[in-house]
Amino acid sequence: MIIGSWAPHIPFVARELAVSKDVLGLILLGLAAGAVIAMPIAGMLAQRFGSAVILRATSVFYCLSIVPPILGSSIASVTAALIAFGAGAGAMDVAMNTHGVTVEKTFGRPTMSFFHGCFSVGGMAGAGLGIWALGALGEIAHAVSVAVIGLGLIALASPHLLPSDSDRGRADGHFALPRLATLGLGALCFVALMIEGAMLDWSAIHLIEAHAIDAHLAGFGFALFSGAMALARFTGDWLRASVGAVRMIRWSAAVTAAGLALATLAPSFVLALLGYLLMGLGIGNIAPVLFAKGAEAEPEAPGHGIAAVTTLGYTGFLAGPPLIGFLASATSLTLALLALAIGAALVSLAAPLARRRG
Repeated sequence: MIIGSWAPHIPFVARELAVSKDVLGLILLGLAAGAVIAMPIAGMLAQRFGSAVILRATSVFYCLSIVPPILGSSIASVTAALIAFGAGAGAMDVAMNTHGVTVEKTFGRPTMSFFHGCFSVGGMAGAGLGIWALGALGEIAHAVSVAVIGLGLIALASPHLLPSDSDRGRADGHFALPRLATLGLGALCFVALMIEGAMLDWSAIHLIEAHAIDAHLAGFGFALFSGAMALARFTGDWLRASVGAVRMIRWSAAVTAAGLALATLAPSFVLALLGYLLMGLGIGNIAPVLFAKGAEAEPEAPGHGIAAVTTLGYTGFLAGPPLIGFLASATSLTLALLALAIGAALVSLAAPLARRRG
């Protein structure tokens, strides 16, 4: 919900700062910087203290960190606020995915896609709420409301986390270099989450530019994308058990490439929304499977494995969109987004990298 609520704010931030696409890309790089710094630290701490402890702390910080970027009035202040926002996002992501793998092991069956489905429902709800709240409440009131709702949900969920002893690793909780197999999974995750990040940061701007819609309606693209991801993920655990990780990633990435091409090149707003729907259905299950595989690749310290795959993945999620901004300034936003369709096709071809432990 927090990350989905941030998406509709991006055009308003760009307008407030009156910056070009390449400068906006540099500002958004603050998200990536904060996350990449925080993720390995979160993996180390989760290994040492257990993921539940780290999850509780980082989730509270993350909810509060959505407000400062909205309050910023200069490039420096917004960038600094986004570094903190990205750190909260990255640290919480590692902690909750580590905890999700522990729950999966406890149940003895795939559950990660379900958890990521809940993430997508939150993204859809956040973007949908933003469409209404930005017009009815204003930017600051919207951000504060989302933070308060998030803190309330955390208070309800926190008592039900597994005990910290459930995944306190046998390792010492120090930094460790990932294995080559883990890096391969991380490379696939980098591309998959780059696409997700691009939809978060650039879908609203592209819809406004390509179809001349009002700014408050631009969140529909990301809302549909998140809803389709949720639908895919709620069926993903069954699909993974039925067809295996490799086939699942191969066909999911192919559908993603087709949806991206349609969303980018569609001559009408309605067809573009259909592209976002297809894209969400395709991309939804790639990251959850790769996160789970990261834990399998480092069985003696699953927190380290997840941290490695997650760090590479969210480097794509957070650093990729600024790169899209640079490419869009040099060419066009359409061509920059089409480059992501090529990336999705490459993920489809490289799907056998997930076979090692699948």
